[in-house]
Amino acid sequence: MTIAACARKPRAVLCEKPMATSLGDCDAMLIAAQRNRVKLAIAHQRRFNPAWTVAKELVTAGAIGEVRQVNARGGQGLLNDCSHLLDMMRYVMGDPQAVWVMGNVERKTERFERDIPIEDRSLCVVQFDNGAIGQLLQELAGPNYQGGVFYGAEGILELDERKVRLLNTQTGTWEERPAEGEDASVGQQREIVEWIEGRVEHRGQAENGRAAVEIIMATYESARLHSRSFRRARRDLAWIVPFCWWLNLGFRRIISLEYVARNAPGVKTPDLSTRPLLCVRDRGRPALD
Repeated sequence: MTIAACARKPRAVLCEKPMATSLGDCDAMLIAAQRNRVKLAIAHQRRFNPAWTVAKELVTAGAIGEVRQVNARGGQGLLNDCSHLLDMMRYVMGDPQAVWVMGNVERKTERFERDIPIEDRSLCVVQFDNGAIGQLLQELAGPNYQGGVFYGAEGILELDERKVRLLNTQTGTWEERPAEGEDASVGQQREIVEWIEGRVEHRGQAENGRAAVEIIMATYESARLHSRSFRRARRDLAWIVPFCWWLNLGFRRIISLEYVARNAPGVKTPDLSTRPLLCVRDRGRPALD
């Protein structure tokens, strides 16, 4: 649906989360948006929650020092409810990338959420490239809520959807900071307009939606392989469209040269055996393996 919407060349598309149920589909959406010059955002609307934004500002300001661990507890499946929590970890810490993921899943019932199979229980541990370890427990230990606990070298920060609690060397005790501001969904839509007008970069850009799906796919891969799933070098999709155009011309040229070499022996052609060919493939599998 998102790819079809991008083909109509609107100014922007806001897609429900999760971005997709495979990385192949995520990348296809990104390519469609870039090919048609469409701004694509994913509706992780809690990035606009005032409490989460206060938490991000405190962490950025060094209120708890270097973040070392993040704990979160969620329900209703990794791709559904828990995708918000993985997105929260990244958002509050300034969107670090995952280095490796280790996890496991349990599914003994036929649970579905919005027509997507979900786990009965799961565990996900993420090493981020800022040095922090994230731990997500899905229906393993309650209570489940949209928030988490950030442990830093100099303090602790707790947050949910209504408030932030801070304990560090300066406060000496727990300090509660209520968060006030506009509704998260309203903020998300407002920033879409400002993004179109070129005034801001949208917090929910599709690359962040893909990052959450990537961690979840890596959790499944880790459970399958019984080992950590390591992240490959991040791909910049900006080159895909012109590259595909160039590759198409390249293949035509190679075919023509081979035809000439076979049918016109007297004509000199480049030695194709010494020129490596590039192969692009997308199996829809995790970029973490």
